[in-house]
Amino acid sequence: ALIDPAKGSTPDNLRSRYARREETFESTTYIRDQLAAFLGEEAVEIQAFRHSASDSFMYNVVGILDGADPQAGYYVVCAHYDAIAARTKDWEWQKDPAPGADDNATGTALVLESARVLAGVELPWSIRFIAFSGEELGLWGSQAYAGNALEQDDRILGVLNFDMIGFNDLKRRLELVTNLPSRWLVDLMSASNQRYDIGLKLD
Repeated sequence: ALIDPAKGSTPDNLRSRYARREETFESTTYIRDQLAAFLGEEAVEIQAFRHSASDSFMYNVVGILDGADPQAGYYVVCAHYDAIAARTKDWEWQKDPAPGADDNATGTALVLESARVLAGVELPWSIRFIAFSGEELGLWGSQAYAGNALEQDDRILGVLNFDMIGFNDLKRRLELVTNLPSRWLVDLMSASNQRYDIGLKLD
């Protein structure tokens, strides 16, 4: 969110992670390097895509933790790392910052921390840790990834997508959103909250 974290949150030190801005690639590279440090260089790739409504290339970052059975499929742990500041008065994407510290550097931090904690753990299935770009423009990055996954007939077992962690003062509340076929994942998270006495209020 900040160009130089040591200088603090001042107007001239705010970064832009608007997906179409070239400097956003610095964040892309940072995420790639972090995932590579946890999972290994060969386990991480940057996937370029371009939406039909834009002339700009954008980039998803994918880190893979292989499971014991390559045929078992994989789970996705993901968040978007691009940002927008459209609610800021007179904001212009070409020149004004969009630091996105809350929406969604927080979710991206969870993806990186999950990769760090799980690296080296052998699971029955694989996990893909994904940082999507172009979310604020209309879910472009996840659409590009899902389209490729469909073409390759990927076996995706479940998706855990995180957005805006610790938002406002609702730090002990977790909002779980799902579709009916994935309701079991919500039930599992709810049971984990109770089993480990985490103490979150679940909606």
